[in-house]
Amino acid sequence: MLWMTVAPLGLTWDEPAYMRAAASYHEWVARLWREGSLLLNPAIISAYWEYNHEHPPVVKLWFALVGTPLVKTLGLVGAYRFAAMMVSAMLVTVVVVSSLRVVGGWVALAAGIVLLCMPRFFMHALVAALDVPGFG
Repeated sequence: MLWMTVAPLGLTWDEPAYMRAAASYHEWVARLWREGSLLLNPAIISAYWEYNHEHPPVVKLWFALVGTPLVKTLGLVGAYRFAAMMVSAMLVTVVVVSSLRVVGGWVALAAGIVLLCMPRFFMHALVAALDVPGFG
């Protein structure tokens, strides 16, 4: 459902910053894989991880590991948005599964659907930003 509705959505203000940071993180991880511990030098780490350092790196690292490899297939914006949608789908799954024991099947499923129907959550689930994946 998320993927089918993302096409007409324009680029948001913060997406380019997170995409650039993710691409830099991806390059560092790829070099670390190839070159080993040489990339653990603080100056080198700083060079790759400094951009957009004001925000926590975990979600941007997720974008790097999941989104960056898909850029050639899904396009620049689509790849990173797909990575964000995956986290959003995981969050909806967690809501449903964690609700199963407390309220039962139909209500747990309804909880996931209601979460997806919340306009703010749905919109933020579509973009490569930190709002849903970073739970901010």
